[in-house]
Amino acid sequence: MIYNLSTIPSDIIWPDVYFTPEYGATQQTNGFEWECYIDDDFLYVYLIRIPDIKSVYGYGGMYLWGLHNQEKFDRYRNKFIKVQKQRGVTTEFIRKNPYLDSLNITDVEPFLSRKTFGVQLDYELYWKKCKGDHRNMVRKGGKINYNFTIKKIEWCDVCPDSPFRNLYNSTMKNINADENYIFSDEYYLALLAVKDVYIAFASNEGKIVGVALFLVHTPYIHYHLSGSDKSSNCITDFIIHGVIEWCCKHRHDLNLLHLGGGVKPGDYLEKFKSKIATDVYEYNIYNKCL
Repeated sequence: MIYNLSTIPSDIIWPDVYFTPEYGATQQTNGFEWECYIDDDFLYVYLIRIPDIKSVYGYGGMYLWGLHNQEKFDRYRNKFIKVQKQRGVTTEFIRKNPYLDSLNITDVEPFLSRKTFGVQLDYELYWKKCKGDHRNMVRKGGKINYNFTIKKIEWCDVCPDSPFRNLYNSTMKNINADENYIFSDEYYLALLAVKDVYIAFASNEGKIVGVALFLVHTPYIHYHLSGSDKSSNCITDFIIHGVIEWCCKHRHDLNLLHLGGGVKPGDYLEKFKSKIATDVYEYNIYNKCL
């Protein structure tokens, strides 16, 4: 059965935030529309603009509820391909979730493989496994007397000229990020509909110097977007440490902070996240002609 945002049942138990229609609504751009294909235990969330299908940005894609059986997964996937070919779909761009299961896409080889990084939300384990540079940055933030706060997101937190928008946009410009990473008001308004989005701040003497958004979907929390004023090189380390500490103290329903990966292998973002992580995952991307 194929569903869209207006027909999706309300009683589906989604495996993670990237599968939800609320997150999918944030991704509907350039004529692509969110769809969800469900066949018994098989779930596939994607964006469609015939003749193209692509996975929602992030870590959604395909999922098999219940026992993870490769033969069963292959059978459902082949049926999905047949259905989409009948609709006129000719290309499929797949982002495979790296941490939910170990089922393989067997009908096409990945054309790109990346690492993503996670932190098990056991504070002692995290502090033992993270690199010394990260621990030093956290201590540096404490010596500067940075203050950490976290709260559920509101429109005032992400509206134009908010500290988040100013710091995030300036950070993207400083690193020469693609324009696709500068999001519109419509994106942030749609993000407000996603359940359990949190915003974390680092401040110094009342001035916000760093900020980050996190998406929560039990038992996972995802590092989403961040920015800082670059007044110190320890700001983002300090924020992520604060979120880990908050999770370990107050959100016992969460067991993994997923940090994501870099843009390119070995880039600054990958190195930064790797020094914090307790776990490393393989993130494969596929491109298939149907």
